[in-house]
Order: sequence, then structure tokens, then C-alpha cells
Amino acid sequence: MKPTVGRDVHYVSAGSPVQPDGSQMYPSTCRAAKVTEVGEDNVIGVMVMNPTGIHFHSIGATGGVKLEEGACINSDRLVWPSAPGTWHWPAHVQ
Repeated sequence: MKPTVGRDVHYVSAGSPVQPDGSQMYPSTCRAAKVTEVGEDNVIGVMVMNPTGIHFHSIGATGGVKLEEGACINSDRLVWPSAPGTWHWPAHVQ
């Protein structure tokens, strides 16, 4: 599939910084996102929807977001790429 403006994708958030005790207030996780612009080689701009607000990654300002293949359903649990700052297509749930 080819990304186009307005499509729904998943964005893998970076999470908050790791604290001295090794914990994270907000761990890296998969978030809903909308494609806002399309560049070369599956690099896109996105509007990321978080529980605390929205965040934008534009191609011009941040370099955009790169595709990382691999979202899948495994044993009724969504597994997403571990690389923060990437996007993938939502898995199809039956």
C-alpha cells in the first residue's frame, strides 16, 4: 500500500525520558495518527493523537516519519515495531 494524505496509520512514540531508577513515566507505545503529507520512500508527515493532546511531525520541520514494517497480531496481542519515531499500517483485526 502507498500512504496518502488523510489515511490512518500507527505511529510508535518515543516515550518519556528514562528516570534514574530505570522507569519511564510514559513508555514507548503505538498511537493513532493521520497522514498529513507524503514524501519520498514512504516518509510521511503525521498528526499523532495522544491521550494528552496531539503532536505533529512534518517532513519540513522534523524530517518526517519513516515506515517500519512489522505490525502484526500475535496471540490476541498487538505487536508493533520497537523503533520509536516510525510508522506502520494498522493490523487488521478479525
